Amino acid sequence: MADPVKETGFSSLSSGAAIYSVLKSLLGDGTVKPVLSESDVKLPLVTFRRTDVSSEDSKGYSNRDSVTFEFVVFSDEYGEGVRLAEKVRHALTCRITYTPDGTNNRLVMDCVRTVGGEESWQNGAFVQTLRLTYRVSVF
Repeated sequence: MADPVKETGFSSLSSGAAIYSVLKSLLGDGTVKPVLSESDVKLPLVTFRRTDVSSEDSKGYSNRDSVTFEFVVFSDEYGEGVRLAEKVRHALTCRITYTPDGTNNRLVMDCVRTVGGEESWQNGAFVQTLRLTYRVSVF
């Protein structure tokens, strides 16, 4: 049987697209940004970035990898920020299944570690950071 990962080039490095899809469905357009640019900041806002990936293959083309993302929730009100952070944490610690358009492959992400919850005020805004590690499988 052929390896779907090597045939399509679809890998756990595509996990950022899966995260973006979940957050966009949860929060809507304009609230989620994969990259934060200070000129674009409108609160509330959720940003994320991949901080670590380990794979059996140097290009990420293995069937089981580990990926860590850091999420930052920004809000101009404390209560709104806490609610938004909890909503994001709840949605992202569940199993995430993602099938990119035009493929028959499926990316399955299971959260195996949650670190974070640090809250602070920066420039008059509520900020909370979460770091989640996923076990990623490609089928």
